[in-house]
Amino acid sequence: MYDPDGEQPLGGTAAAFATKIDGSKQPFDDFYYFEQIKIETVTPLVAPNDGEGAIYIIGRHFRDDFKNAKLGCRIGNVLASA
Repeated sequence: MYDPDGEQPLGGTAAAFATKIDGSKQPFDDFYYFEQIKIETVTPLVAPNDGEGAIYIIGRHFRDDFKNAKLGCRIGNVLASA
């Protein structure tokens, strides 16, 4: 969830973020710290070699309510969306 202005995700801790290049400070958007995800179960534990079928990942603290968030899963070189 976002704050009422839609600017910051709720539940995270913001920290200012900037780099210094040749003595000049270059600010960026705030960096947010969130609780790490916790994976509780993954099913099936064994799947066909052809890669067909669904994989279910159950856990906590998955988030997609902040800028540029894209939940997904990569297995080998294949990236699937959630």
